[in-house]
Amino acid sequence: MNPRLRSLLVLAAVLVAAAGPARAQLLSPGPLTSAHARLEGIRNCDNCHQLRQRGIDPSKCLSCHTPIRDRIARRTGLHARVARDCATCHRDHAGRNFDPVRFDPRSFDHSRTGFALVGQHRRTGCRNCHRPDLIADAAVRRFVSPAGHLDDTFLGLPQACGSCHRTDSPHGGAFQGRDCDACHSPEGWEGAEATFNHAATGFALTGPHARVACTNCHGEGGRFTGLSSSCRTCHADDSPHGTQFRGRDCDACHAPAAWSGAPRFEHSRTDFPLVGAHAHVTCASCHPGSGARRQFEGVAHGTCATCHDDPHDGSFGGDCQTCHTPTGWGQMARTFDASRINHEELTGFALVGAHGSLDCASCHGDPSRPRDGIAMTFVRTDGAFPAPAHETCQSCHADPHDGIFSDNPGGSECASCHGQETFTVSAFDLTRHQAETRFPLTGAHVATPCTACHRSRDDGPPDFAPSTACATCHTDGNPHGDTFAEADGTTNCGTCHATEGWAGGLFDHSTTRFPLTGAHTAVDCEGCHARETGPDGRPVRRFAGLDTACATCHADTSPHRDQFDGRACDTCHDTAAFTLAGFDHTRTRFPLDGAHAAVACASCHRTEEDAAGSFVRFRPLGTACADCHGSGR
Repeated sequence: MNPRLRSLLVLAAVLVAAAGPARAQLLSPGPLTSAHARLEGIRNCDNCHQLRQRGIDPSKCLSCHTPIRDRIARRTGLHARVARDCATCHRDHAGRNFDPVRFDPRSFDHSRTGFALVGQHRRTGCRNCHRPDLIADAAVRRFVSPAGHLDDTFLGLPQACGSCHRTDSPHGGAFQGRDCDACHSPEGWEGAEATFNHAATGFALTGPHARVACTNCHGEGGRFTGLSSSCRTCHADDSPHGTQFRGRDCDACHAPAAWSGAPRFEHSRTDFPLVGAHAHVTCASCHPGSGARRQFEGVAHGTCATCHDDPHDGSFGGDCQTCHTPTGWGQMARTFDASRINHEELTGFALVGAHGSLDCASCHGDPSRPRDGIAMTFVRTDGAFPAPAHETCQSCHADPHDGIFSDNPGGSECASCHGQETFTVSAFDLTRHQAETRFPLTGAHVATPCTACHRSRDDGPPDFAPSTACATCHTDGNPHGDTFAEADGTTNCGTCHATEGWAGGLFDHSTTRFPLTGAHTAVDCEGCHARETGPDGRPVRRFAGLDTACATCHADTSPHRDQFDGRACDTCHDTAAFTLAGFDHTRTRFPLDGAHAAVACASCHRTEEDAAGSFVRFRPLGTACADCHGSGR
C-alpha cells in the first residue's frame, strides 16, 4: 500500500473515532485564506505540512512562492535578510478574509529590503511606489496576477530612479541612458549642483563659475546639452577690450579664478618678449589707458627711447642696447666697447693691470650690494652709474691685514707692497724686511720662503705680525720637547743655536753643573748626549737630567773590577788624563815613608788574572811586613 495513503487512513480512523466538535478541530485549525483556498481538505495538508512534524515546512512554501525563492537565492530583498521560518511572519487558517501579509508601515525598517528610504522617500506613502503599474519583475507579475493581488504585493519594484520618475523628468530625452542619481539626490529634485560632477561634462566649474546658479548658463528651461563652452558664449558683453583680440577667446589670457589679471597670457607669444627687468614691470607701465580703453595692441616698442629717457643726452647715440641690457640698467651688454670712452679722462682713474679687465658694474654697480673684500665709498649714487671714490686703494678695497702696517713708512696703503697687475706679487723685498721690520733675516732665514713664516689665518690673508720666538715656526722641528722651556712655556732656541745652521751651536757648557775640562773638552757631544726615541717616535737627544757621576759614562772602561765600589773616580783620577797624576798614599791605611816612598807602585800592586782578563790589585792588600818581606823578597 502507498505509504502516504496508509498515513491518511490512520489519520482518518482517528478522526472518525472522535466526537463531532473535536473531530472538526483535528481536521483543520480553521479556513485558509482566500489565496490558499484551493488547498483546503485533508488530502492537501502535506502540500504545506510535513507529516509527524509541527509547523510549516519553508521549503514547501517556496516551492509555490517562486519569486521569493528566487530573490532569496539572489540574496536580494527583505526575505533574504530574515528568518527562513515563513510562519514567523505569515499566518493562515484564520478565515478567507485574513491578510497573511501583516506589518506596521510606521515601524518597518525599509533598509532591510536593500533599499533604504532617505530624503523625500521617507515622507512618501508605501503605495505611492508599490503600485501595480510600477511592478517590473515579470516573475512577480506572473505569480500574483492570476490571484488578482497586484494591488497587494510589495514585490517586483526596480530601484532605478527612472523606473518611478520617468514621467517626472524635465529633461526629455537629453540624458537617455543616465540615471537620475548622477545629478539628483532623494533629498530633493532641485539642487542637482550638490551631487552633480560638472567636470564629467568636460567643463569643470572653477573659481566664480563654481558659485554661479545653474540657470545662469542653462536657462530656466534647463537646457543642458549642446551648449558651447566658449567664454564669449556667456561673456560677449563683459569684455573690456573692445575690438582688440578679435578671434581670440578669453581663456587665452584669463582664468575662471578671477577676471582681473591675465595669468595665462604669455608675453613671449608677442613680438616683444619680456626678459630681465622688463619681466617685473607692471602691465600699466607700458599699456596706457584703463578699462576698455587700456591699449594692448599696437603699442610702440621700436627703440628703448620709446619708453626710456636718455640720461647721456645723446653722447653715446640713441641705441641703449649698445651698452645696456634688459637684465639691469647697470649691467653692460656684451656689445659694449669700453674703448669708446677714456676712463682716465672722464673719471681721473686709469684702468690698468687687473682693473682693466673688470666689468663696469664691479665698480659702478649697486652701492648697497655687498661684495667680499670690497668696501666702496661713493661720491655720487645718482644716475645709472654710481661714482666710487678712488683717492686710495682702501676707497674700494678692505684692508685684509687689519691695519698691522699702519705704523710702517708706507702705512696701510696697498700700493706700498702691491701693484695693479696682480695682488699676490708683492713689492716688499729682503732689503725692506731688514730695514722696516723688527726681525731682520739672517743665516738660513734669508732663503726661507715668505709663506713658511707668514701663513694664512683661517683661510684668510697671510699673518704678517707673527711672534718672533723661534718656537713659533720651529715647534714641529724641536728635538728637545719642553726640556729647555722657560717658566712661560717658551723655548729660546737662540741660546744654543744660530740662524746659520741648526748644528754646531753657541752653547757654553760652563753654564751647566758640569763644566767641561781636560779630556772632556775634546769629546763629541754625542759621546754623552746619546740619541733616544721620543714619545712621538722621533729621535731626540737627551740634554737635561743626566747623571754627572764618572761611572755613568766610564763604568764599562774601569780597570779596577769592583775594588772601589762606592767611590767616585775623581778620588784618584782627574779629567786631564786617566792615569794617576799623583795619588796621595797618605790617605790610605798604609802611608809611604822611608824606603817605601821610593818603591814603584807595581812592586806592591801586582797584576792578576781573572776570567775577564788581567787587572792590578789595589785592595785588599795586607799591610804586615811579612806580607811582602816574609818570603825573603
